[in-house]
Amino acid sequence: ILFGQPTGSITIQKQNKQNYIKSKNIAIDIGNSSQNYTIKNSDIISTTNDGINGGKATNLTIQNCEINSSNANGIYITKINNNLSITDLNITDSKYENIYIGVVGKLYIYDSILENGTYGIYLKNGYNGGEIKNNIIKNQSVKGLKLFNTQIWRGYQVKNNCFENGNNKNVLSRDRNGYF
Repeated sequence: ILFGQPTGSITIQKQNKQNYIKSKNIAIDIGNSSQNYTIKNSDIISTTNDGINGGKATNLTIQNCEINSSNANGIYITKINNNLSITDLNITDSKYENIYIGVVGKLYIYDSILENGTYGIYLKNGYNGGEIKNNIIKNQSVKGLKLFNTQIWRGYQVKNNCFENGNNKNVLSRDRNGYF
């Protein structure tokens, strides 16, 4: 699904049954449009690229989805201007990151299971705080959570997460004042 440049908010949702989206390319590409997006109740599978890929959305909500992207990232977002909310996901078997976030205003990642990737969550830059809470992050080959920049992440709280990634593979933060 490619959205290009829509003029309003977009919701992908199925009330009683799961959406099933399978693609050889990016399964859901929100492009570079500055809109509001909601993706709910979907099984998203990409066999050669990202499950969900986005350039710059105003707000993005991803809720209650199963994502499998065996040759790329589960979710790859370069920029969200305001809020990014990721809740109740099961992301498995990503070749790279289960979740990669380049730049985000406020970030919320709750109640998700992230397994079998290079990084569970790779957060490059953020600037308005947020929370990473009640997640299970396991079987990552490099790190479960990587907070790339130092001072930018000081407004974030990382709490009540379970990391099962082996010796010295759980969290990497360059900020010694981080709250975990």
